[in-house]
Amino acid sequence: MRIIDHLLKHPVISIAFWFLIASIGIISYNFMPIDLFPDTMPPQITAMTMVKGVSAEDVNRKVTALLDREFQGLTNITKVVSTSKDEISSVNAQFAFGTDMSTAMTDITNAVSRVKNSFPPSAAETQFFRITDANRPVVTISLSPQKDSSYDLKAIRILAENDIKEELLRAPGIGKADIFGANETEVLIRLDLNKLRNFRISPVAVLKTIGASNTSLPAGYLESNSSESLVKVINEVQNEHQLLSIPVKTTEKGVIALRDVAQVTLASKIPRSIYRGNAKNAIAINVLKPEKGFAVDAINAVKEILPHLQKQYPEILFEITTDQEPIISVNVAGMKNSLFSAVWLTMIIVFILLKRFSASLVVG
Repeated sequence: MRIIDHLLKHPVISIAFWFLIASIGIISYNFMPIDLFPDTMPPQITAMTMVKGVSAEDVNRKVTALLDREFQGLTNITKVVSTSKDEISSVNAQFAFGTDMSTAMTDITNAVSRVKNSFPPSAAETQFFRITDANRPVVTISLSPQKDSSYDLKAIRILAENDIKEELLRAPGIGKADIFGANETEVLIRLDLNKLRNFRISPVAVLKTIGASNTSLPAGYLESNSSESLVKVINEVQNEHQLLSIPVKTTEKGVIALRDVAQVTLASKIPRSIYRGNAKNAIAINVLKPEKGFAVDAINAVKEILPHLQKQYPEILFEITTDQEPIISVNVAGMKNSLFSAVWLTMIIVFILLKRFSASLVVG
């Protein structure tokens, strides 16, 4: 009571303290990071293994069960959830809060290495995915050709996967950029079966020859008296002419090249997904925040760099089709209104009960 009486008799102290708190609040408001939800997801890592031509039952017995048993014995593991489908094994390992994810990823990788020799021969390399709140996209950007543009969706996809993606990832606040929307380019080799029969060449032999002729391998060291250099054999195909010139078979009459038994074109992969942005086909970029980052920082970074990208690529139309900022703004505005209402209502109730404005100001 003495402290309250002293504050009531000396309102200057209360006012100065109130201004100090207000100043701290204003500074904190301007510099406080904003996000839609707190990071409440426990640390998780998913191991995904593709096994071609194997049924769900065999995938479970020969892959999933082995990984499940290995993961159960790891440090700080709280839950392991496994799923087996035809040709697909998925094992999700959930760790305790506070677990260092770099150490957890190392433990998961080592666990897979211990059992992968028991996988079926058709099993591909296991892929690892860290599951966090940062996996939720904060902005989706639609890329489509402008009217009378010389670019088609295939060309836009190539730019999006290379130059545009690099520009986005260089911006502060952006953690990842995922490209989707079909129109992926691939080199299509059409084999002429009649010519293969005439030359007595099997399609499998052609595929093996192409693979062996398109490699980059280490070749040891070149040592001298004063230095040591790494030697590398580079035999990678750079263009269509080099690919067509690959020798497929050598006969008494000469060398049979790929151009003699096949046609090579640049085509699109069979689409497994199609994206439409603002009622037209487009290429999409999902922008994600970095781990322990904030959604609003990523959104602001995208909106800041987008005019620069539009100026740099005038033949491409950049549009934001999905944006978390409106819902974040609504939630933050509602929270601030509730806070201010609580403060003013408390001051009014104190004033009604004590009938002293200074007392209500102290409480406020």
